[in-house]
Amino acid sequence: MSDPELLSPLTPPAPLAAGNVTRWGRLYGSSFALVIAQMAQQHAGPVVITT
Repeated sequence: MSDPELLSPLTPPAPLAAGNVTRWGRLYGSSFALVIAQMAQQHAGPVVITT
């Protein structure tokens, strides 16, 4: 897992296997939506988001 201080919402890491969990914190404004949009664009299958 990457250091949370180095993660960018423009290039979020994709889960490596089914069941992997990624947690994001300290996202302000529309940055959470940006992370979701970028991750969904990178992934070929369905994306499930739980808030």
